[in-house]
Amino acid sequence: MIAGFVAQLAGQEAPQSVTEGESALVSGSVIVEERTNSLIITAEEKYHRAVVDMLVELDKRSPQILLEAKVVEITLDQHNRMGLQWQQLLNVLPMAALTFSDPSTFALGSTVVDSAKDVLSGSPGGINYALLDPKNYSMMINLLARDSDARVLASPHLMASNNMEAELRIGDEIPVLKETRMDTNNQPIETYDREKVGLELKLKPTIANNRDVTLDLEISNSNVIAGAAGSGNNQHTITERVVKTHVIIKDKHTLVISGLIRDDISGGNAGIPELKDLPGVGPLFGSQQKQKKSTELLILITPYVILSEQEAIEVGTDQLLKHPGAATAGALDHIEMEFDL
Repeated sequence: MIAGFVAQLAGQEAPQSVTEGESALVSGSVIVEERTNSLIITAEEKYHRAVVDMLVELDKRSPQILLEAKVVEITLDQHNRMGLQWQQLLNVLPMAALTFSDPSTFALGSTVVDSAKDVLSGSPGGINYALLDPKNYSMMINLLARDSDARVLASPHLMASNNMEAELRIGDEIPVLKETRMDTNNQPIETYDREKVGLELKLKPTIANNRDVTLDLEISNSNVIAGAAGSGNNQHTITERVVKTHVIIKDKHTLVISGLIRDDISGGNAGIPELKDLPGVGPLFGSQQKQKKSTELLILITPYVILSEQEAIEVGTDQLLKHPGAATAGALDHIEMEFDL
């Protein structure tokens, strides 16, 4: 690009093929010095100012975003078995605080709270979205904190560059039985694979001139269902739910995603020891007990646009005030390092 610009200044055509690291021009050359991350440009003196101006325009720090996320698990019971009760929040938060939409492309303010009833009357288990303004974010967190059925699983922070993909994973790697075969002594040999399960968040932010943030977002939530207890079945089933969306959020506003509900079934063989395990008559002395637990994941994502060193310091300081323990973890240092402060 610079070589072509220098050639244009000289009234010549840019070369179509050059040796890697050097652009050979009649009026000068451009050499890339990777070791020092420098450009060595030779050109006629009359072009010096134009080349410098172009370099200054190109050599700008890429905008970045600090993404603050909260993953909250809510245990569902007979009172909230349908998932997060948005209507309860509407009764507490100001009307302008929440904006609802279905799982499709939407922008801040595209669907006002007047249509919340349409979302609430939809089929249970659907994915719900809301946009929350900054002044009501803390209020919502406090409401959840007072709920004994809600607990914060993770509060990760992620730095992402403009138009660059970022990924966050919260989960485990578990052994899953792949196959069972018999050896020459008729002894079983089991082969296992390791599978990743948990919550995975993939996103690509794009920052507009007005500081609005466009997020291409993909969320997957997977969990393991074990084989039935006492059935001799060691196979595990991995269930996964994936949500993809395209959303526009204002700087420092919060995207709330709910509806990621999962059911965990656990159980065991209860009864008289030893007798309950007898073949044939065992069921007479015991019984299979199953317990079902339903939980909903609530995901809150807040982008903080960072365009300068000063904004990096301000965002870092704000995060330390909200999360005092982050100082020990070096959160502010991390933000400063991203901007070479």
